[in-house]
Amino acid sequence: ELGFSEFNEEENLLEQGLYNNITSFVLDGEQSLLSNVALCQTSYFKLFKKNEFYTISSASRYHKLYPENVLYEKLVNQGMDSAILAPIVDDGKLLGILELASPTKNKLNSINANKLKDIMSYLESHVI
Repeated sequence: ELGFSEFNEEENLLEQGLYNNITSFVLDGEQSLLSNVALCQTSYFKLFKKNEFYTISSASRYHKLYPENVLYEKLVNQGMDSAILAPIVDDGKLLGILELASPTKNKLNSINANKLKDIMSYLESHVI
């Protein structure tokens, strides 16, 4: 399934954005959240500081190991067990997060993320 959250740099918020028909797994029903509250520490660092993909192959397993992790909890609560979060970046500036999620464990993984990297420049040019 596809999700998207827009980044409001001025207020440091992830927001539902212009595409109301596309929900955000990260926001989990909220209209907006502070970016560092919406994500776990590791995903925040990879997406915002390094502009890299963040892949979760088994949210249910990781949630059992790290029950305090808000991102794993959100995915599990929404019936999703694997996910790829991909930063949408223009000129080094984060514009939003493309969210791919699946209810199937290991359906989305680092191999899929590497394939997605191949088409991200095309996607970014059409989002921007």
